[in-house]
Amino acid sequence: MGAFSRAFVEFVLTNEVAKRLLEWSRDTYSPDEHYWATLNYNTHLNAPGGYKAKSDPTIWTSRYANWGESHCYGQIIRGICVFGSLDLPSLLNRHELIANKFYLHTDPIAYQCLEELIFNRSKLDLPLNDATFYRRMPFLLPS
Repeated sequence: MGAFSRAFVEFVLTNEVAKRLLEWSRDTYSPDEHYWATLNYNTHLNAPGGYKAKSDPTIWTSRYANWGESHCYGQIIRGICVFGSLDLPSLLNRHELIANKFYLHTDPIAYQCLEELIFNRSKLDLPLNDATFYRRMPFLLPS
């Protein structure tokens, strides 16, 4: 899972190398695990919005998944926490853009509360918890 610029997505949809890589990856195991990363980190492709800096394995801004490093108030399914409503207070203080995973049939209230929060933040134009965290990311384009 990743968060990409519009220019990068347009590159993925129109670039011949990207199209051929996608076609080739159809016959590989778990293509989603390597397709996006290959295009995003390969400096030879010169993808707009691609990551050019040295990778920092400690920074994960796209997705948060609890693989057992924190208490799970929902359910553990195949080794990963499926978040419940009691997980929401800790999730609200995280910097990742996406929380993985929610199942409607496990705890629909958790999903609905998070959906309402995101809607309200968008509608009311409320600021992020800590916008300076995102501004310090080495991969952001200067504004």
